[in-house]
Amino acid sequence: MNTELPELQDSVIDVETFNQYINDLSLTEILDVRLKGNEAIRAQDSNTDLVRGAVLFEGKDVSGMQIKYIYEGLEWWDTLMWVEAGIRLIRIAHDWASYELEGD
Repeated sequence: MNTELPELQDSVIDVETFNQYINDLSLTEILDVRLKGNEAIRAQDSNTDLVRGAVLFEGKDVSGMQIKYIYEGLEWWDTLMWVEAGIRLIRIAHDWASYELEGD
């Protein structure tokens, strides 16, 4: 069984980089976009599409957003949050094929 944890990346980006990031993501297979930190969003389904999520996040209508997508055969999970210095981006890649089921 592979017990090694996936590598975590953590950085702070500016709004211009965020917009380029969203453009780049539009070329990938988006699996899920979830919004965080807004009572109206929490009261409804927090799932959305990439464009709506980006607009709400950039406008600070929500404080966070998580995007799951496929890139180069890996499943990536990116979490974005507003911080004082800009937008914090935490990224982790999951290579599900490298994990073995317990008991195998």
